[in-house]
Amino acid sequence: MAPQRPTSVLVIAILQFIFGAIGLVSGVVALGTLATTGGSGMFAPNGPPGSLGADLPKKLEGFMERELPYYKVLNFANAGVDLLLSATMIISGAGLIQVKPWGRTLTIAYAFASLALKVIGFVVALTITLPVMKAFMQTLTPKTQEERMLVTIMDTVATMTPFMLLVFGIYPLVVLYLVTRPHVKAAFSNIGAA
Repeated sequence: MAPQRPTSVLVIAILQFIFGAIGLVSGVVALGTLATTGGSGMFAPNGPPGSLGADLPKKLEGFMERELPYYKVLNFANAGVDLLLSATMIISGAGLIQVKPWGRTLTIAYAFASLALKVIGFVVALTITLPVMKAFMQTLTPKTQEERMLVTIMDTVATMTPFMLLVFGIYPLVVLYLVTRPHVKAAFSNIGAA
């Protein structure tokens, strides 16, 4: 007789598949972008020659390289770790669907690793990346309404990024909570008794 799978486990498994697949696709795109942009992740200029938008990617890339020499390495490492976590999500989802103890264990490992990386990312973004981005924005001199709007958007996105990491930490927290509930633990430990 197959072990009884709690509904919460099925929901988590499905979400692990969905979010894992999204993470794999976005991770491959991120690595491709980093590879084609030399590790900066910044695209070609956008705007008429001489405008702020035309020079912005090149200026930002140069500024980041001067202020954070390890910036490109961190970008590649982050994309690689995201790919690994995404693959872990899919594999753990398969284990959860089958009510395999290793699936629950891998899901718990994923949740702890994801939470740890979110906290580390938050601290790095808040204490290192954000101040450098803010310093870069102080060097910009927007001349038109569009350029001022561009700088405002950049400032808003840079400010929100650390906090978005904390928001994305909600999912692994919920996963960890659900897979450590006594009835879920019991469902995965009763496999040998069936």
